[in-house]
Amino acid sequence: RWDYLPTMTEVNNVYSIMDPTVPNPAAGGRPGALIFAGEGPGRTGRERLTNGISYNNWGPRLGIAWQPMKKVVVRSAYGISYYPTGALGGGNAKPPAIGFEASPSYFSQDLGLNPGFVWDNGFPQDYRRPPFIDPGFGVGGSIPMWDPNAKEPTNRQDWNFGIQYQLGENWLLDVAYVGSKSTRLSTGVVNYNQVDSRFLSLGELLTLPIGDPAVVAAGFAPPYPGFSGSLAQALRPFPQYSDISATNSANFGNSTFNSLQVKLEKQFSQGLFLLSSYTWSKTLTDASSALSGFFSTSARDQYNRKLEKGLAQFDVPSRLVVAFNYELPIGPGKPVADVKGAAGKILGGWQINGIMSYQSGTPIGVDVSNTLPLFNSRNVPNMVPGANPKLDTGNFDPAKDLFLNIGAFQIPAPFTFGNAPSLLNVRVFPSYNEDFGIMKRTYIREQMNFEFRFEMFNAFNRHIFYGPAATVTDSFNFGKVSSASGGRRGQFALKFNF
Repeated sequence: RWDYLPTMTEVNNVYSIMDPTVPNPAAGGRPGALIFAGEGPGRTGRERLTNGISYNNWGPRLGIAWQPMKKVVVRSAYGISYYPTGALGGGNAKPPAIGFEASPSYFSQDLGLNPGFVWDNGFPQDYRRPPFIDPGFGVGGSIPMWDPNAKEPTNRQDWNFGIQYQLGENWLLDVAYVGSKSTRLSTGVVNYNQVDSRFLSLGELLTLPIGDPAVVAAGFAPPYPGFSGSLAQALRPFPQYSDISATNSANFGNSTFNSLQVKLEKQFSQGLFLLSSYTWSKTLTDASSALSGFFSTSARDQYNRKLEKGLAQFDVPSRLVVAFNYELPIGPGKPVADVKGAAGKILGGWQINGIMSYQSGTPIGVDVSNTLPLFNSRNVPNMVPGANPKLDTGNFDPAKDLFLNIGAFQIPAPFTFGNAPSLLNVRVFPSYNEDFGIMKRTYIREQMNFEFRFEMFNAFNRHIFYGPAATVTDSFNFGKVSSASGGRRGQFALKFNF
């Protein structure tokens, strides 16, 4: 298999990106300026502003099945797949359109007696219409970009090896090792405009204006004429901008998944189908922060991405799921009450079913208020040697008990990173859930029937506590659990099939 995954384009070439190599006329010619897609003065003449298209997306796949004896089958497979990242059209990414949009504001000049302008007359004469084809546009503010090298799609390798064994006539046992490795994952680790963490040794100097005598005495000068920010701002790779975001397209994350998967299946017979699956697994990654806004913020240090490697935020080491469907042996054609007519319609056609799932909790990460003058996203505390970060939760009462031990953490010294891992070896509460249903199907004719269902979700009304507050500098709330899953829900349904 070969995948063709071109980088994204915009149908009217209404988009721009910050190119880190182009001189910026509004910043003394420093590298880092806007470039604009499409034809016309000041534009690139190209519809793709990233560096080409990858043609190396070969995805071989191989599967083998071998039956060494009557009731045993051995299976194994390997395959490579490719997936589009943001710059390749994945997710909900869209091209940045800086210079092609405007948000003017007009107000009534007489406290609302007359409008600021009238639609029928068009915009006022002083309205500047985009596009603003200016490579220096946006200087002083934040600017989104696509990574110009993000032409390579995410690469995933999958492999498995399993043995299937038939137990009796209708039972099947399947034991398998399943693994995968992903590279070039979209990642929120990237922060193109973070100050290099080696400058933390400058301490308070970083917070002073670039013209401060102490800064000048230390040998620092403005990065371009007219610059008036702090030393920290001056030391950013692109001091002409505040923040530069490329989360949608930066794809240098990695992950591995390894698991033992056991499945026991009773094929449908005597009215019963049963499927039980257990997974014991571990997921490691340095790209969990790609899920910013859903799981966490981005990385603590752009220049030391190894700090992010660890358990994935969605890692669940143990999970058991049992599903069944049972046709009650009552009614026409069944062992019990094999009657026809009205009695058969009332007694027959009953089924019960259920899905039960039980899984370990996901790992917890802790942080502190970030005061580092690096323009990075976060910082973590120091771990206290020998202290257990998790308190006893055997008879947990969220109204009075804490989940985490604040005594196991310390706020790091000024201008230093903490030594805690991105995710602790501590997990939130495990999750248990049972859903059950009962169904009655009544036939009017061979191809016409009524179907009545009653279904109960979270049938045992379990309340699973979510993760605790985990910001160490918020000592009042730290370790408190303030939310839980919802309660039992039920529903009725009536359906006519024909």
